[in-house]
Parts: sequence; structure tokens; C-alpha cells
Amino acid sequence: MNDVGGEGTEHAAETVVATAASPIGLTIEAADLTSESLAGARAWRPVLRPYERSDARSTAQLVSAIAMFVAGWVLAVRLFEVNYALSLIGSMVIGVAAIRLFIIFHDCGHGSFSRSRRLNDIVGTFVGVLVFTPFRHWNYAHILHHATSSDLDRRGFGDVWTMTLEEFRSASPSRRRYYRFYHSPWIMFTVGPVIKFAFLQRMVALPDTTPRRITRSVYVTNVGIAAFVALMLVLVGPVRFLAVQLPTLVISGSGAIWLFYVQHCFEGAYWSRREQWRYVDAAMRGSSHLRLGRVLQYVSGNIGFHHLHHLDARIPNYNLPRCAREHPELQAEHSFTLRESLAARHLKLWDERAARYVGYEAVGR
Repeated sequence: MNDVGGEGTEHAAETVVATAASPIGLTIEAADLTSESLAGARAWRPVLRPYERSDARSTAQLVSAIAMFVAGWVLAVRLFEVNYALSLIGSMVIGVAAIRLFIIFHDCGHGSFSRSRRLNDIVGTFVGVLVFTPFRHWNYAHILHHATSSDLDRRGFGDVWTMTLEEFRSASPSRRRYYRFYHSPWIMFTVGPVIKFAFLQRMVALPDTTPRRITRSVYVTNVGIAAFVALMLVLVGPVRFLAVQLPTLVISGSGAIWLFYVQHCFEGAYWSRREQWRYVDAAMRGSSHLRLGRVLQYVSGNIGFHHLHHLDARIPNYNLPRCAREHPELQAEHSFTLRESLAARHLKLWDERAARYVGYEAVGR
């Protein structure tokens, strides 16, 4: 199979190509995918290719999200003068804009915002400052996530920390406590987003193994964030800035974390050891379809079609619904509503023998 044309298929060190070795567009060097693991992936290429082309909607999404971001700040600051509680309305608007911006940031990483590699990099780096996430560094881990999702032997790349039941049973008491702390909803959806986006994203996760060209984006983003914060401190003052920014991080961060969490952690999910792991199974069975309704589907940039995104990450977010609508054979094995997704809050460990998620109550059995 020939390489897909256009600049948008390249990302410098993380070259995103579609060749006989990697038909689904992942980093060959990082993915380390075998022909066996890609069994079945090539068959979907003719079906999915027409949906990969980006168009003017990418620009429209970017402009509207930035406008919403600015409007949210103006609204929040003005309402702060009336009542702090009212300013949270503005923080919610900024939070929605931040989620929308993160989807654009995400599309840039997959080369689906534009066919131009340079434009993807410029927009991704700029938006990364607004969402407090370094573009290239995040994208490096995220591409690995696509290549290792649902692979029990290659966990830990851009995913939610998941232990098997046996690993948890054999873990030390302190490690168990830390795992519980990490997975606690009171942490994950309150201070967790602040810790992640305000602090952890300011550092290089694996400094000894991450290429310098990747770590550079962390420092560039940190400088950009420092400039953004300095500007906001001058414009609105430190009290107003913190009063608006901290709730915004919690709102947007917790929303993004929940969406990601429930689209890989659910009843009937797929995990496999590397020898048996298959890319198509990981996409169609290890990723879900979260039916969000029109409003939340807009807010989340159609990320609810997560199974299709994992099957072909180069499809722009706005083409995912059309792809699902025109190809019912590509329905996810697991589809549920937002209310139904709440059941995932009790799923904490993967029981490898039973091939299903379980709660902590299974530890004592």
C-alpha cells in the first residue's frame, strides 16, 4: 500500500504514515506493530480513507472555540464583580471552550486538522498553551496510546493507570493505597485535573528516554503559559485570575478525564496480552461508543465515537458521525449513554482470568 499523500501525514520525528507496515497511520518507530497485530486493519482502509480529508470546518471550529474562550473570560471577570458564585458561569463557558480546543489540539496531533504538517504543528503548539498541554510531548505519548491501547503487556502510555486483579493482590499496602487514591473520584475529578494540567504537564514524563526534540515542546509551552499568565495578571489581577482559572481547570479537566476513562473502562471491555493483541479488536471492542446527545456531542467534539477514532485516527472529529451513519457495520461492540457510563465508576481492576473489569470487592475473593 502506498503512502498517503499530503503534508498532513507527517509529523517530523513522529512520522505518521500509512504503509504496508502501518496501514492505520501510527508512528512506526514507536508503535512496533507486527503484521499479525494488524490483521484486519488493511481491509478497512478503502472504507475509511474518504473520511480522512479535512476541510474549512477545522478553521471554523478553531475560530469559534477561541471566541468562546475569550467571551468566557470576559463574562467570568464581569460576573466576579457581582458575585463570585456567578463567575463560575463564565468558568463553565471557558471550560467548554477548553474541551473544544483540546479536541482541535488532538486533531492536530493526528494530522487531521489540516493536510499541512506545519499548520498542524503551529495550531497544536498555540492551542497547547491555552489548554496547558505541550503539543509534541503529549502527542508522542498519545500515539503510543493508540498503538498499545488494551495491550496488557504495554500499559502506561497516555492511558489511565490500570492494574490487574492479581497485580493489586500482590502489591504492597502503600502501592494499593496509592492506586486507590489515584482512582478515587474525589481526587480524579477535583484536584486531579489541577495537578495534571497545572503541574504534571509542566514536566517531561520520561526524561531519560524521551527525545530532546519532543521534550523541547514542554519548555516552549511552559514559556507560552508563563506569558499567558503574566498577561492575564496584568489584565484582570491575580485574585480574579485564580478565581476563574482554577474552576476552569477542574471543569474542563474532569470532563476530559471522565470521557477518556469511560471509553476504555467499561463492562465487556477488551484487554489482551501482546501475543494475542489485535489492533482492530482494541479499537472496536476496547474502545466504546458513548452516545452523548447533540449538545454534549458538540462540546466533546464527537469523541464519543471513540471506536472509530481508534480505528482510524486521521478522521477529523467532524467526519466521525457521518462515517458512523453511513457505515452501520462499523458500530462499536459496546455503546452506552452518559448515564449508563456512570457504572464505570465502580470498575477499578482488570480480572485477567474472567476477562472483565471488577471493583475492589473482588480482591478478597
